[in-house]
Amino acid sequence: MSKIIKIGLILPFLTLIALISISYTFYGELFLSFLPYAVGIYLVYMITFTILLVASGADIKRANTYWVNWFFVFMIFLGIFSFYFDLGVSAADENSKSLKVVSANIWYKNNEIDEMKNFLENEDADIVMLTEFTNTHYEALRDYFDINYKYQSLRIDDLSFPYTGKVVFSRYPLTNYSEGKNKFDELFLRSSVEVDGKNLNLVMVHTTAPVNVSYYNSRNAQLEYLKTDVITETSQNTLLTGDFNVSPWSPRFLEVNRYLNNLSMDRVRTNEFDYTWEYQGNDFFKSHIDHTYTSEGLTTTSYEYKDFPGSDHKAQVFTLAFE
Repeated sequence: MSKIIKIGLILPFLTLIALISISYTFYGELFLSFLPYAVGIYLVYMITFTILLVASGADIKRANTYWVNWFFVFMIFLGIFSFYFDLGVSAADENSKSLKVVSANIWYKNNEIDEMKNFLENEDADIVMLTEFTNTHYEALRDYFDINYKYQSLRIDDLSFPYTGKVVFSRYPLTNYSEGKNKFDELFLRSSVEVDGKNLNLVMVHTTAPVNVSYYNSRNAQLEYLKTDVITETSQNTLLTGDFNVSPWSPRFLEVNRYLNNLSMDRVRTNEFDYTWEYQGNDFFKSHIDHTYTSEGLTTTSYEYKDFPGSDHKAQVFTLAFE
């Protein structure tokens, strides 16, 4: 093969090595957050390269590096899809109480009040967990929530910059855990709901968006805090949900996911390939940064993403049942 063909075969591997070497940096994670786009480009590259090889009369059957490249394309695609598809969603025990939950980052500048109200009315959830919830939202929707959700846990005022409000609205008795002294406690709203004599522990997450290196470092520290102070042991009937601000392909996420799995907490996945967040400046760019985990004692009987009016995030809408 000519020198140009050899460079073309080796280039993807050099790119992969470079990506691995910077995967724990701000720019490396930025790239990984849009990994499906990168793999799409990789696929187009290999198709174009294949056509050029055939046109040039090269003996691609003997080019081992060529076939390894195609194998990488397949394995990376398989890895991406495996983060989404889950065959574990099952029907609930007929004797178990089913709970419907809406978990969503509504965007702090959201002014589509009537549309939000209509969305919540249509979903008719037992528990509503919202982040980036402001006093403006609460005042505009107070009547709706007071009528439909007797039990409320609100953390809206006196938050440290750039943290934003978090709320839980429930139709069942709700206990709010006291806050600790660490400022990161503002990012994890912890509550407990009593349903038919059983307690459901709720943990809502909203880490800092890693829009620059400083916020990226802060987000990483918050994910560590999740592991060291928020979810610290195997427990029953615990729901962890919200905006983690990290994609499934980040090594930071893989660390958190591995840690939670070791505590018998499993990430709930949809059966559709979709994204939970889109860049407001250009909705072509999307990523997957909202996640839900459940512990032993809970079964997820349905799970899907739904467009939330006025927000750059989709809502996670799911039903739970006690095992």
